[in-house]
Amino acid sequence: MNRDAHIARCSSNEQLFRAFLGIKSGHRDWTVTVLFYAALHALDAFLHDAGYLDTDIANHHDRLAVARDVLPRNIFSAYNALYIESRHARYDRPPPQSTTPASLAKFASAWSHVLKPFLLGP
Repeated sequence: MNRDAHIARCSSNEQLFRAFLGIKSGHRDWTVTVLFYAALHALDAFLHDAGYLDTDIANHHDRLAVARDVLPRNIFSAYNALYIESRHARYDRPPPQSTTPASLAKFASAWSHVLKPFLLGP
């Protein structure tokens, strides 16, 4: 997938994330997962721009290893926290115990104020 395709997927996932927030669906597990995939595609676009991604990375583990090496610590920490929360929401916790409204707000803020501006620019 090229940079433009990653940007398009990022945008699509971000729109779905905003829609989930707007309807207050209660599906916070899916809401945080969609936000994570917006961040994933933003990261892949950034890695393409920075010359670190000649081909698509095959899995989350490989992507995290590259991200840990090339991102500033605060950016990597925000991305990694979102990754961990999305994994918990998808695999480890049933929906009633999944992502809380407060943690969802924290991740939305990290996306808007930290991850998105760094990875995609202003």
